[in-house]
Amino acid sequence: MQRLVSVGQKTVADAIGLSESTVSRWKEGEIERWAKLFALLGLQVVPVSAVVVNAEYLRSLETLAELGLKAEKKRPGPLGWD
Repeated sequence: MQRLVSVGQKTVADAIGLSESTVSRWKEGEIERWAKLFALLGLQVVPVSAVVVNAEYLRSLETLAELGLKAEKKRPGPLGWD
């Protein structure tokens, strides 16, 4: 809803070939209905600038980062001739 307000009803209506009043009526339940449908289908709407990865990939990155941090903590200090 916030995104619709920021873009503007008229801009949205013009872009999809509907009247501004039709887009306005969407705010009274149509958008919420679509959001529920997307959630039921396991889908989500994200900004174009977002990078979306699956949970398994993210857990793998977290594991690699954790291992890297542990290795860094165990690394000896400078040898003194730098």
